[in-house]
Amino acid sequence: PSLPPPPPPPCCRGALEVLRKANKANYDVTVVSPRPFFLYTPLLAGATVGTVHHGNIIEPIRNFVAVGGRGAGAAGGASVSYVQASALSVDPSNHKIECELPPASWGETTDVPATRPSRFSGAVKVVAPHPSDRTRVTLDYDKLVIAVGAQPATFGTPGVAEHAFFLKELDHSAVLQQRLLECLERASALVTTNARGEVDKLLHFVIVGGGPTGVELSAELSDFIRTDVKRLFPHLADRVKVTLLEAAPRILGPFAESLSSYAVEHLEEVGVSVQTGACVTKVAGPHKATIRTKAPDGKAVETDLDFGALVWAAGISTRPLVRDLAASLGKDAGQDSRRGLVVDERLRVKGVEDGSVFAIGDCAVSGLPPTAQVAAQQGKWLGRALRDGAVVQEAEPFSYDDKGKMAYVGKHAAVVEAKLGPPKLKVQDHFWWRSLHGAAPASDNETRAAAELTGGAAFAFWRGTYFSKLMSPTNRVAVGVDWFRAEMFGRDVTVHQAQMRRRETTAK
Repeated sequence: PSLPPPPPPPCCRGALEVLRKANKANYDVTVVSPRPFFLYTPLLAGATVGTVHHGNIIEPIRNFVAVGGRGAGAAGGASVSYVQASALSVDPSNHKIECELPPASWGETTDVPATRPSRFSGAVKVVAPHPSDRTRVTLDYDKLVIAVGAQPATFGTPGVAEHAFFLKELDHSAVLQQRLLECLERASALVTTNARGEVDKLLHFVIVGGGPTGVELSAELSDFIRTDVKRLFPHLADRVKVTLLEAAPRILGPFAESLSSYAVEHLEEVGVSVQTGACVTKVAGPHKATIRTKAPDGKAVETDLDFGALVWAAGISTRPLVRDLAASLGKDAGQDSRRGLVVDERLRVKGVEDGSVFAIGDCAVSGLPPTAQVAAQQGKWLGRALRDGAVVQEAEPFSYDDKGKMAYVGKHAAVVEAKLGPPKLKVQDHFWWRSLHGAAPASDNETRAAAELTGGAAFAFWRGTYFSKLMSPTNRVAVGVDWFRAEMFGRDVTVHQAQMRRRETTAK
């Protein structure tokens, strides 16, 4: 069956930082996003297994645009508005963007078979908007900041879009959690029968991609199995398997090799099977894929793999809005990358003659890695430049200060590669690790020493940093309570199961 189009582009973390810094009375700021909240993606893996609740890692956009709101950028007297819409196209010559409002809930409603029956039970109620309900609006701008992030990349691998799960949006995590629980419940019901092969298939979870997302999801799954599955499904715990596949020679490629090796050893200790040099060539269905590995003699060997769920965390690609704008500007104007919008040293999109369009985060090609740390620093730099009323072309060029990298590897252990000593000490740098993902003055990252942490100390660093970078005090309190609850009483997945069931109708 045909799949729905990719989700419209939401605002990423970089947009939040611009909003916080540029939210002043001397600007009329309009935020356009189809998703009415900011999402703290570093904790998505934990939300998938119930370590934190999904509602506690989001913050409504209106909390940041309201006068007196809880966001750090909400300033009294500032003119800030929010439009819930999907940006379809940008006309840089006329300073206009075309947007489409989401379909109204009073549209014609129909029950149709689920496009991905392996993820849901029964029929899913969908809204079929009337053609006249597709309302489009055109917005004018003086300066435009594009911070729409990226979407998962399938690299043209057959079957991935149809049968794999992703972990980029809140709904991705929610649907994946539902699938994990369905596999456990179904396997529990079948374990007394002779369907041993079916049970083993349902209890095998595969993650494709050995970057931080894939590693942290594998770690969270191993924790979930070791504690909650053992408590709730004691007869299944020893049969659940987690496999992490990476096409490159090692996982966590951007990290130091010693940290990558530690991560592999620790993941294997907590029950995750790590296979490097393994490339998925085809996903044949919701429970079967083909992987290619190299035999000792160097020949390629293809093997079929059965699983209950396969999660694709192997890379990112550009969203249609970004791709279309780059194509309209043309290669001759400097838009010669398939990764996104090429920007100059002041984050201006190349090819826009008046310099009125900026791009930050994963949708921008700036020679920097597509990470939350880069997006946050770019957002802060650009927000400050706009806040101060400076002519951006006269501002100091943006300079990235690499604070380090980190990833959770399970059982209260992590790996951290931290750059030692900020280049220019400031009062708030006394606890300098809190500035991870923060903007900093120009520095020569190549000459700075790096500290490597592993185990419990790295876990405390990892958790403390993520906690400090949550979007509001409300988030911090709620996530802190979630962590305490998970440690003391186990992960709570029953509430989320009830929420998911409300999205479904009775099976026909």
